[in-house]
Amino acid sequence: MNVTTAQLERFLRKVDNLFPVPLSQKCDLHSLAEKFNEKATVCAQLNGEEIVALAAGYTDNVVENRGYLSVVATLPEAQGNGYASQLIRRFLDIAAQKNLKAVHLYADRRNEPALAMYHRLGFVEWEMPDEPRESDVHFIFEFSKEN
Repeated sequence: MNVTTAQLERFLRKVDNLFPVPLSQKCDLHSLAEKFNEKATVCAQLNGEEIVALAAGYTDNVVENRGYLSVVATLPEAQGNGYASQLIRRFLDIAAQKNLKAVHLYADRRNEPALAMYHRLGFVEWEMPDEPRESDVHFIFEFSKEN
């Protein structure tokens, strides 16, 4: 789905404070929107011209043939409609079509609904040596060899 940098930035600003550590404390939201628009695989649910849910990450130029799901978010007023699950499935389909072996992501361990959703979608917890984000849960979805 093609969305504009402006649409992405508006959405990121709306969901910024929904994250335990706001995205804006980690990076400039305009720059992130530009990066997503130029380099990311963006799966978005629109209501009119506005994004109400987003799953965005990287499926090209990836490390060890693993995609990375960077941001999954839904506006509070759009939650409960299954948008996040649908968008993650779409992202996984794209990654599979690109013959990636897996997709990984991080989730805040206090976000119990998100943790449950990732488990339902087939993600499993994944620990790496020298984990860079020890306070978060690291998940991976591995594609079967038949895909």
